[in-house]
Amino acid sequence: MMVNGQEYKICIDRDEEIMDVVDRLRRTPVRDVILVVPQHAMLLQSGVNLKILAYEAHQMSKKITIMTNDEDGIALAQRAKIPTEQYRGDDVPQKTAFVQPSHTELPLRRSITHDIAARHLQQPDTQDHGRSGSLQQTPQQDTQQRHSAPSHAMPQGVRATQQFVRPSQKPLSNPSASVKGSQPQHRVATQLQQSPSSAQRVTARKEDRRAMQPPSAARMRASQESLRGDSGPKLQHVQRGTSAARAPQHGDSEKHIASRKPRIVAIGLVVAAVVVLGLVTLMIFLPLSHITVHPRHATIDDRIDITARAEQQGGDAERRIIPARVIDRDVTFTKTFAATGRGDAGAQKAQGKITITNTDSTAQPLVATTRFVAEDGTLFRLANAVTVPAARNGEPGTVEALVIADKAGADGNIAPTTFHVPGLSGTAKKDKVSAKSDAPMTGGGSGGSDIALVTQDDLAAAKASTEQETAADVESQITALLRPDVEILLPTALRMTQKQSEADVAVGTAQPEFHYTTTTHVRAIVFSQDDVHAVLQSIFAEQLASYGVVDAQLSVTYDDGDADFDASNVKVGVHVTLDTVAHVDHDAFKKEIIGQKHDALRDIIERNHMTGIEKITINRVIPQFPAFIANRVSPIGLMTTVSVEKAH
Repeated sequence: MMVNGQEYKICIDRDEEIMDVVDRLRRTPVRDVILVVPQHAMLLQSGVNLKILAYEAHQMSKKITIMTNDEDGIALAQRAKIPTEQYRGDDVPQKTAFVQPSHTELPLRRSITHDIAARHLQQPDTQDHGRSGSLQQTPQQDTQQRHSAPSHAMPQGVRATQQFVRPSQKPLSNPSASVKGSQPQHRVATQLQQSPSSAQRVTARKEDRRAMQPPSAARMRASQESLRGDSGPKLQHVQRGTSAARAPQHGDSEKHIASRKPRIVAIGLVVAAVVVLGLVTLMIFLPLSHITVHPRHATIDDRIDITARAEQQGGDAERRIIPARVIDRDVTFTKTFAATGRGDAGAQKAQGKITITNTDSTAQPLVATTRFVAEDGTLFRLANAVTVPAARNGEPGTVEALVIADKAGADGNIAPTTFHVPGLSGTAKKDKVSAKSDAPMTGGGSGGSDIALVTQDDLAAAKASTEQETAADVESQITALLRPDVEILLPTALRMTQKQSEADVAVGTAQPEFHYTTTTHVRAIVFSQDDVHAVLQSIFAEQLASYGVVDAQLSVTYDDGDADFDASNVKVGVHVTLDTVAHVDHDAFKKEIIGQKHDALRDIIERNHMTGIEKITINRVIPQFPAFIANRVSPIGLMTTVSVEKAH
């Protein structure tokens, strides 16, 4: 903002603190203000000061600009988002006026004082003396400069301003300006006589000026009085040499160091607080632990009697009865033997074994010499009488039988084929009884001398051997009919009745080998192992619950049993072994141990989990030192995991 055609500026002292600057800014009646700040001023030593200044100016709705030659201060001000402006020597006449907004005229003495302050801002540091562009002036130049503009040339209401000329590059040579000893020469400001009218105006408007002056007005007045001294309104000589510049610089350095001490202390306090907070956090959260719970194991041994019945539809745990399945069928076992006799024989008839099938619901008896005709018309006759079983459960009845060719000779040696029964033609069973051979017919020939003959001893040995092996073969065939790993057949639940035992040749038959066949009727009672387990689990369920068992491995063995084939049931003794694992509520256990020391966990287990927990294993992950952290469970649930060991 321009006041009476000039910008409103506030000159800031080097040692002026931020709160004084804010107070002066608050008491300034205009919105746009330029702060004229010298180099190394306390205001420009801290970015925090400038941020506070920017914040306060924003709160007061004031627009501020900092005018300074302090490069570091300019950088800090720009970071605080405060506009900056370089203070150039040729800007002094236009930018150093300090105008009160409510007055049209101010004393010359104050104008000159501000000009001196402005010149002080323009003066470089001690280290910059002698460089090109420095603002050193000789007393003669200063005097000429001050008297170059007469006071009567100023218009009414405009304050006199000090004119400056860019300093010469020549060193100071005025011997009268030298100081005592070896100190450097100093510039001397020209004395200006203030007019009496100006002094009267100062006296008349003294109180008004004090009311409108910024907070540093007292220091400005003190500076003016020190400049005037005892000579009244005249300005005293002001020394601005090298030594004068060094003293403020040294003082500013001490103040800068002093201003940094609170910041160092604050940083130290913050670091200490972070360390303490980290230690407290470690004590609260750590350690990170994994705890494995080993549940208690127990073994149950017992013997239970269970009855398997064919008519039972489902398992009955209370009566201990389970369903049974009955197997009732004829099983044929055939074995081949070699003929040991030798001798002369006439023409031989071919012979072999066929399988007779009956699909009718009634059995079909067949007498010896019953005719079977092959597909090629060769006639064979049944060697022995047989009965073909009736079909059951959709499966046809079958029986193996020996047939012999009707005529001797090699024509009877035919390949495997099918046969029909001519004697059943014209009856309902014509298509229900048939036969087939799985091996070629052999033995047919024209006869000769020294050929193999079947002897009586051969047939007797074949009968004994076949009947001895029949039981094992029948049991093997019945076992093949069971559902693997499910149905159980006890030895006492299998009954075998032999129905037929014969050779397929007669004594004196001329052939190198013959077959001996047994037919056995089998009745077996079998039961399901799954039904046994279901009944046992129901029986032991209450006992397992009382033990708090969550898992149990069941194993059983069976006695021989007592079978009743007429009633189609079998009683069996079952030996039971249960390997049990106790149930552990790991969520509840975790809540109990949170925040507890390891020494206290044993008491918790003995007090609340004696029947369920055998032991626990603590695996510390982070950390294992120090002991006051590592030897306890973290009070934070997320830092502790509890798992239950699986049963093997």
